[in-house]
Amino acid sequence: MSTITNAQSKVHRPLGPRIRRRRTWLKAAALALAIWFTAVAVATAMLEPTREVMVLAWGRSNAVRAIVATQASIVNAEAMGVIARGERVGFVAELYRAGALLVLPARFGGCGARRELKRAAVD
Repeated sequence: MSTITNAQSKVHRPLGPRIRRRRTWLKAAALALAIWFTAVAVATAMLEPTREVMVLAWGRSNAVRAIVATQASIVNAEAMGVIARGERVGFVAELYRAGALLVLPARFGGCGARRELKRAAVD
């Protein structure tokens, strides 16, 4: 008498079409998001559309070190990164050279601006 082990009895069935479609959509969404952030980061580095930028690095302390190294001023520290204001042309490229992973425009003070705008509207 032969004994069939659990490993031998497993049948590999192909994934259903719905699961394959979901995986395809997730991959496409991740790719689109990556392309968007890359395009915004490159445009920020080349065009410097604003003086205030959100600096992202591995840890807030590394973002602060990059800002201090470029002699930019720190405007605000958010949960996601540090907002800095540069006074010289080319400060975004200097931030990258100093160790910033991603530098994005910080329109209206970044992520916390909605709270500040609401507070200002109430007052």
